[in-house]
Amino acid sequence: MKELEKKDIAEILKKRQRDTHKGTYGTVNAIVGSSTYRGAAVLATMGMLRAGVGIARICSVGEVCTAVIGAYPSATLCPLNSNAAGMISAESSRKLNEICRVPSVTLVGCGIGQSTDTANVVNSVISGCNGGLVIDADGLNLIALSGSAEQLLRSKPKGKCIITPHMGEMSRLCGKSVSRIKEDPVAVATEFTESNGCVTVLKDSQTVIAVPDTDSKGTRIYRSSFGNPGLARGGSGDVLAGLIAGFYAQGYTSEESAVLGVLTHGISADLCAAERSMQAMLPSDLDEYICRLFASLGY
Repeated sequence: MKELEKKDIAEILKKRQRDTHKGTYGTVNAIVGSSTYRGAAVLATMGMLRAGVGIARICSVGEVCTAVIGAYPSATLCPLNSNAAGMISAESSRKLNEICRVPSVTLVGCGIGQSTDTANVVNSVISGCNGGLVIDADGLNLIALSGSAEQLLRSKPKGKCIITPHMGEMSRLCGKSVSRIKEDPVAVATEFTESNGCVTVLKDSQTVIAVPDTDSKGTRIYRSSFGNPGLARGGSGDVLAGLIAGFYAQGYTSEESAVLGVLTHGISADLCAAERSMQAMLPSDLDEYICRLFASLGY
């Protein structure tokens, strides 16, 4: 197991070259948000853009698109129909499948809510996605509740899918209690990764990353102690999911993207807490401190 350090960012992250354009830095198709959880989409968008992605395409209902574009005008939009509860409608699945067949990265789950419609959307998108895939929040809850988690995850090429569960979401996915997972999160993350072939980013006071064996070197485990209780607020995970997807779209491997996302998220949170306090800091404050972190490292 490798304990992550700040210097690991510089060992992975490449400096941007002069002769590049937005296409160089990839696209994330982000299926995020609902009328109730517009902020989740805004925070995930922030993570994607601050990670350096070329195009952050927000695929969501009209109210979410309006909220995102007001906060981040550089995002692009794919407006979708909503159901009566303000969530993405099942009839949007066909349009999303067309978008996600293109070799890019798909982020699904942040704030989409739980309904029959969104369950259909998530199952359809995961099944049809041809590029990299990051599943967070209600994306994980919906596949766990449907009983299709293992089938869907195992259907993807080994190591192409990244999941980002907190303890409650992991409990629903693997059928173990939160207390059991907390006893040995490394073992639980390792077992889940080995069984399902996905990169597992298991979030808690310490974050564990389990990477599946794709080259006969065994499951690789990373642990990060960065971050603090100031992150114990709704929206913090949306930023992390956006960061990971944003790095993934730029051509980093799923392993590198998970490591970069976890380090960027945790270290910027520690910088934020040092100035704004753990008591008062907000997930949206990370916007500024992610910038400060990369500037301090010469990026």
